[in-house]
This record gives sequence, structure tokens and C-alpha cells, in this order.
Amino acid sequence: MKGKKVYLAILPVAIFILLTTMGPKLILGQTRIISPIQNLYYHISDDNGTKPTKDTDVILLFEPDGRAIIYVEGKSDHMAMKGTWSYRSGQLSLQFQTEELRVNTTFPIDLQKDEVGMPFRLFSSDRGTSRWKRQPVIVERAVTFVFRGEVLSEAPKIDADKAITRAVDFANAVIQIGKRQAKSFFMSLANASNSQNKLPKVVRPLKNGIEVEYEDGTKAEILLFSWSPPPPGTLELKPSKLVTDPRVHLNAKPSGNTKFDPDNKTALFISPLHTGRIISWFDRLFSEAKNSGVVSKLTEGLPWDKIKERLEKRGYNIKELKDEDVTVERLIKTFIDLKDPGIVIFLTHGTSSGSLLIGEQLTETDDVDEANQKFEELKNRLKGAGHRRLVENDGVGIMKVELDLKVQQDSAWFVSIKPYFWFYLQWVVARPVSFKKTLFYTGACYTDSTEKLREAIQAKAHFAWKSSIHPELNGAVLHFLIESLARPTRSAEEAYYNLVRVVNTREIIHKEDLILKGKVPVGEVQKGIKSPLFQDLENYLFNGYGSESGKVIRYAGNGWLNPSEVNVGQVWWLVFAGRWGQDVKEGVKNLKDCYDKFWAKKDHGRLKSPFCNSAHSGKIPRKPEVSYACYLLNGDRPEGYREQVVPRWTLNERQ
Repeated sequence: MKGKKVYLAILPVAIFILLTTMGPKLILGQTRIISPIQNLYYHISDDNGTKPTKDTDVILLFEPDGRAIIYVEGKSDHMAMKGTWSYRSGQLSLQFQTEELRVNTTFPIDLQKDEVGMPFRLFSSDRGTSRWKRQPVIVERAVTFVFRGEVLSEAPKIDADKAITRAVDFANAVIQIGKRQAKSFFMSLANASNSQNKLPKVVRPLKNGIEVEYEDGTKAEILLFSWSPPPPGTLELKPSKLVTDPRVHLNAKPSGNTKFDPDNKTALFISPLHTGRIISWFDRLFSEAKNSGVVSKLTEGLPWDKIKERLEKRGYNIKELKDEDVTVERLIKTFIDLKDPGIVIFLTHGTSSGSLLIGEQLTETDDVDEANQKFEELKNRLKGAGHRRLVENDGVGIMKVELDLKVQQDSAWFVSIKPYFWFYLQWVVARPVSFKKTLFYTGACYTDSTEKLREAIQAKAHFAWKSSIHPELNGAVLHFLIESLARPTRSAEEAYYNLVRVVNTREIIHKEDLILKGKVPVGEVQKGIKSPLFQDLENYLFNGYGSESGKVIRYAGNGWLNPSEVNVGQVWWLVFAGRWGQDVKEGVKNLKDCYDKFWAKKDHGRLKSPFCNSAHSGKIPRKPEVSYACYLLNGDRPEGYREQVVPRWTLNERQ
């Protein structure tokens, strides 16, 4: 009895060890399959010998709630068909009613068998059979099949958010089935060596993919789509009447007030996928495109040489980090060595969690086991280099991206940096980095969907995307902002407003406005007259922010773009008039005099002051509008403006 008590005491410990060390292998490996959801079936051939062409896969998968998908992928194209399924007592019922396939059948199937027959031909409407090869579901791979199947099938069409939700539901259904199996003490341990090393605990949606959390607390992100495809049309821009006014083409001289300039006139350009092939896949926001297009490189359409030349002419040194040079250690060292760069341009893939992909590639395929193994090696390397807190506080991660159409062969895992990385740079490293005088441009999809990244960076001026974008649009917007900022006395807030102005008015005034011609997308139904970029003030798809004293302030809805406080067109005209003499100090004085002598008294100025009479939009300016226009010109706090002021950033005001 004494021995039996010892045995009973040890047994729970043994079970715990088995389920925590072997459990991941038991649940998603070659254990007994109890639902079709746990299997993928690859088409081998029809009974008449017809089979998929070389480099083409035809995959049958089963979603929760009875949805079935046949997904076809090749090297240059892909398609999908939706149907329904049910499974009971070893009998599988399948129904497909599409233009390409009509099936309505019920047949016995052994879910454990590696090869099965099905009583229909895939490539023919004639009676016959087909052979299929079974592969157990690997969650990190199969979610891509589900997503693509959902968005590619013709009926019913669904948007990306819904497709991601279904991919998440599918993954969590597979995980829950596995967990139920794990509770059985009678599971065979013989198959443990054939399965994955880490057990997914839960899958969560991102705006452009999913996040997988494992039982050990680690996480991985999977992009289900990245850049949006070329739009069906672009915004039609036309010259404004003002384009013939020579005053719009004159630059004011630098003000000499360098208070809002960065101390370090260095621009850091970070491009982890600078020369790499990267897919541009799916987005219905700007386009009704279904099929994919592959972009030759992430920086396609980026006029970097022109941007670089402009910055150098305005007194900036350029530092570049590209491709495999963008590692965690090198990023940390570069930021520390540069001592608070004035401009940071980061072009990469991102997620709504605030993660940014860097140049350290962990795998050549989508092998998640290899990725996790290499990532553990990376974390140990970082700890050894003194960056233990960065690792332990989830400052680095892994991200899977698609390099081409084929899911398994043409995907790869990369290292990513997470929002804590930026906190670590500013507060933990031996020589803290500051972004208090930095303009930070994040050219990565969906990184502005939440506040995580911008709150972590706390840059004086920060620009980011709330949607997916095409590389050419990304490059055009960056080029426009830099050209606008290169004009003396222009602030980041003014450059951003002018971007909004061009898109929403469709009018060209300044020379740099032409940069946007043929680049701003519209939907098919909008016929070139309206872009979704800045349709809704609360939901702009490209946003600017200013940070001051730990508070991040959004440009849209504040400052110049606060329609409850100022007329935005009036402010533009006042700023324009303030530069007519090419001296903003004199211009500010003139505007204030106009207000005190005429406008405050409801007088335009007329013959008494031709300047005051023409220095507004046609309506007499109010105090907040004059005050904010003066702030935009010289940076003096706007008296009479009652709402939130946007922090000021200028490129180089040294005379």
C-alpha cells in the first residue's frame, strides 16, 4: 500500500510533464483525427488521368460551420470555390455549386488514411472518381489557405476583415479539437515525434493577418496580405486658378528660428526588403481586384534618389540601412551612434499590433518549427549581448510574409521589432535615444490602426498608415512631404494639410502637388473624382501626429484641421498671404495688424489696406484663424485659439 501511495502521488506530476513537454506534439501531430477540419486534402488525379499541372496545388479544406473550400494555387495565379460539408458516422457530405464544379455527394471516408478516394471528378463534369492526399493541418500554414479561399471565391464575396475572422475561427477550431484530444489519458505517445514542437494556444485577428499565441507565452504574426494591388483608377488632378499666381511659387527665406528643427541633421533610411521580391496581394478598399500581382521590390515607385538629394541640399546627412543589414543589434547601435536622428524613414511590412519586419530572415519556407528554433537562438544571442530586458519584455518577435504566390514554398519567417523595442531604445539602453525632435515616417501597412507604435516612439512628428497601400502611393506621399518641408518656414503640420488639400480638392497649386498625379487611388465606382484617403476626418487612412510632453496629438481634428475652431481654407489663405513678402516675421506682423485695425471691426480693409483686403479667402478672418496662421508661420503660441495646438516640427530654418 505504501508503494501504491507513492505511485499515486507521482502520477499527476508525470501527467503534467507529459502534457507540457509532449503536449504540443500530441495535439497537432499524427494523433487520431476526429473531424475533417483537422485535415487538408491535396488533389492527386481524376480517374481519367487528369491531374493538376506542374507547380499547381489543388487543396480541399473544411471550415467550421460547414463551409468547404477548394483552393487552387500556381506560380502565377490562383482561384477558389466555396461549398458546404457535413460529417457524421464516418460519412462525408460535400456540395459545390459553382460554374467550375458541381458536386452533391455523400460517401464514407477514413480520416486517418493518407490517401483517399472521392466519388467525383475535379476537372470534368462526367461521372468518375478522384484521388486525394491527406495532410494534417498546420495552423500557421492553413490559415493562409482559408483566407485566400474566402476572398478569391466569386460567391459570396467578402471583405478582408471577414476573411481574417474566418481564418481565425478555423485556427481556433483546430486548436480546440486538439485540446479536447489532449485531455484523453489514452492518447498514443508513439506519434509524438511526427508533429510540431510548439502548441498554439489561441489565434487572434490583426487587420492584415493573425497573431498566434503559444502555450509557452510566445507569439508569432502571420501576414495574410500585405501591400494593396494597383488601383483600378487614380484621382484626376487639375490646375487651380492660383497656379498662375507667381506668389504661390515663391519661397520665404528661412526664419532663423531653429527651435523647432532637429539638432541632428541626419536622416536615417531603413529598408529591410529594399531589393527583395515581395507580394502585393489583396485589398478591396481601393480596388475590386481579386487576382494578385507581384511587386518586384518593396520600394517600387519610391524616388529615393530625389528625396535623398533634396534632404542633402537642405543640410542633411544620409545614413542607410538596407536588406540583411537591418538586424536588431545593428538597429540599436545605429540609433545610439547617430544620437537622435532628425528624420527616420522606415519602409517595411507592419501589422496593427505595431510590429515592424526587419531584415533578419529565419527561414526560406513557411516552416514554423525551424522559425521558432532560429528565433530562440536569436533571443539567446541578444541576451548574451546585454539585451535581456528587450527579449523578456516582448520587444522582438517573428513574422511570416509571402514572397510569392505558393504558400509553403514562397513564404518565409523574418524577425520583427515590437513597440517595446522603441521604449527600450529611449529608456533602457546605456545611451538612451530620443525622438523628441524627430520626424518619423512609418511606411508600413496598418501600423496606425492602433496607438501602440506611435505611443511607443513619441516622435515630434510621426506619419503612418491606417490601411494597406500600394508601394507607389507610399513613395509618392513620402516624396510629397519631404518636398513640401524643404520649403523654408513650412512645418510638418502644413505639409500634411497640403497633402489633404490636394487629395480632397483635386487641385494642383504648388509644384510638389504634381508628385501625387496618377498616384492617389480611387474605387471603381468613384470614376476618378474621390479618394478614400481623407474622406472621413475621424478615420483618415494616412495620419500625422505630434508629440510633446508625453502626449501624442493627431493632426486631423486638431490645429489647422479642427473645423469646429477654424475654417481650414481661410487658414491656408492667411498663411499664403503671410509669405507674400518672403519674410514671415514681417508677414506675421502684417496679419496681426490687419486683424487689430480692420478684421476685428468687421472691416475687410478695402482701399484703406489693399493687403488686408486681399489677404483672406473672401470672408473676414476670425481671431483663432489669424492666431493659428501666425503660429504656422513662426511657431509663436496662438493666442485666441482655444483648442489643441499641434506640436511644430521644421526641417531646417537656419539662415
